[in-house]
Amino acid sequence: MSEETNFEFPCQFAIKAMGKSDFEFDLLVIEIVRRHVPDNEKAVTTRPSKDGNYL
Repeated sequence: MSEETNFEFPCQFAIKAMGKSDFEFDLLVIEIVRRHVPDNEKAVTTRPSKDGNYL
């Protein structure tokens, strides 16, 4: 059996994390991402929801 992929590794891959707008949630997500991408300061961006209740 052969598995085909459209990705060439290593590669950049976008991951989204959504949760309640909370400073601790933001820090937790950044901590987890940096475990896997430690040297990329631009890898993490945040954007609040329309009403600011969620990130």
